[in-house]
Amino acid sequence: MIKEKIENSRGVSLISLAITVMVLVILSNIVIYNIRGNLRVEKLKEMQSDISNLRDKVSSYYAEKRSNTNKNAIWKHQ
Repeated sequence: MIKEKIENSRGVSLISLAITVMVLVILSNIVIYNIRGNLRVEKLKEMQSDISNLRDKVSSYYAEKRSNTNKNAIWKHQ
């Protein structure tokens, strides 16, 4: 009985092989999509940090400019 099953066994069928490959492709696409999503989140966080730094620098520039303008006005009146 076992000998008959071994003799009748031809190996992996083409359909089962195709299904296995399709499952692996689907799983790999899910992994790639998640990795890309994480990269996008990291880029967005980096961009938000850059915008915050730029906002601080612009604010300090204008604060310094106002400070210098007030100093110049004091010198002109004396």
